[in-house]
Amino acid sequence: MSSTQRNSQSTAGPGLGRIASVDIVRGLIMVIMAIDHCRDFFSNLPFEPEDLAHTYYALFFTRWITHFCAPLFFFLAGTGVFFYGQRHTPAELSRFLWTRGFWLVVLEFTVVGTSWTFLFPWGFFGVIWALGASMILMALFVRLPVRWLATLSVLVIATHDLFDRVSPRQFGSVAWLWKIVHVRGGILLPFHIRQFVLFPLVPLVGVMAAGYCFGTLYLLDEPRRRKLLWQLGLGMIAAFCLLRVTNIYGNPAVAMGGVSQGSAYSSQE
Repeated sequence: MSSTQRNSQSTAGPGLGRIASVDIVRGLIMVIMAIDHCRDFFSNLPFEPEDLAHTYYALFFTRWITHFCAPLFFFLAGTGVFFYGQRHTPAELSRFLWTRGFWLVVLEFTVVGTSWTFLFPWGFFGVIWALGASMILMALFVRLPVRWLATLSVLVIATHDLFDRVSPRQFGSVAWLWKIVHVRGGILLPFHIRQFVLFPLVPLVGVMAAGYCFGTLYLLDEPRRRKLLWQLGLGMIAAFCLLRVTNIYGNPAVAMGGVSQGSAYSSQE
């Protein structure tokens, strides 16, 4: 293949091939996530790595950096959905999303959950469940105009923490549903099934929707796209660091001294 052909392929729209930069970022996310998982599996810490009263720099960093992982997984999954939609009809895209999402949820509560907990079936509400459930909702959202969806996704991401003061007890017998949507911790499902919600659905479904809208940037010409990507990337990283340094937004439980998964489980029931 000539250099001209390679250059034309690298700048072509998403319908003509994979986007190398997106795949590279996905790979980096997995590497970063592996650091956190190794720390989790091969250590026996009695405190959270972000607990400033007990942690040290290297340990803090192995956990702090993973705050990029789940959001980018969901964000780039949404971008991949946009690329897929450029090669298929809206009906085909919606069918792909709800069927793929359904099977991810099934896998979470069987194969994946059992691998983590050695309990069958059920497992827990982890990242695979949240990805699958978000895809199912995206099967509906992709029918909206992109501008509407972009506005909705930003509102969900920016304002979801305003609902932290809403207590699940206010929902009575369906309190478990509010916990699945918004609250991390232990829940009691119907038929006395105990579960742990590690990844609530909100705001992650909004992050996936934002990634879908982000995919439209790849329809722009390369110089303009590169400029926008640099501006957005640097701006969002700066905003993330500012929020975490001030602790205005992030891990309120950790800021109060650390909460383990077990204590969170009992406190939410």
